[in-house]
Amino acid sequence: MGDFLLMRGDTRGALALYEAELERARRLAARDADNVTWRGELLPRYEKVGRCQRLLGNRSAARALAETQLRTATELLAKAPEHRGWRFAWARAHMALASLDADKAPAVRTREHLKQALAVLERRSREAPDE
Repeated sequence: MGDFLLMRGDTRGALALYEAELERARRLAARDADNVTWRGELLPRYEKVGRCQRLLGNRSAARALAETQLRTATELLAKAPEHRGWRFAWARAHMALASLDADKAPAVRTREHLKQALAVLERRSREAPDE
């Protein structure tokens, strides 16, 4: 439903739904911190809430969510380095940070985020060229 609202231009409505989904996922993950599946469910929720925050001009909130997404994906990948979904969430967090850094941070930092994301995408292209 949040995706539909966002597509229709209701960013605040989508944000409210995405935040509720994120809160439910956080509660579930908190029940068992070692359950990587539950923790993995946080990744797309961080991304969706962060995208809405970015669209609404809340750059600091968007940055905090992208950093949390990156940190969580890094922790999960330490346990399962070949998990494609987590690798892509890690790459998308780098892309979000690059976007947020584009006009505020030194170019070298933006470039490093893009370089990290590109490495994941190039690896995917080598592994599954027809996808």
